[in-house]
Amino acid sequence: MDPIDCPRCVAEFTRHAFPNLELLTLHCPVCNDHMRHGRRHPNAYDVPEWATCRNCHYHWEFEDF
Repeated sequence: MDPIDCPRCVAEFTRHAFPNLELLTLHCPVCNDHMRHGRRHPNAYDVPEWATCRNCHYHWEFEDF
C-alpha cells in the first residue's frame, strides 16, 4: 500500500497490478549499488520482503502487519 519512491518512474500501477510486474533490479537508496532481495513467505507474498545492499549494508524489510 506504500507508494513507490522512484524519481525516474513515469507509470502508475495499482497495488493489485504490482505483483504481476517483473522485478529487474533494486538499487540502494544510499549508494545506488544493486541490492540482493528475496521473499521469506513465497506462498503469502508475490513481492520482495527484504533487500540488502552488499556495498554499504543498507537493509530494507517489508512491513507485514
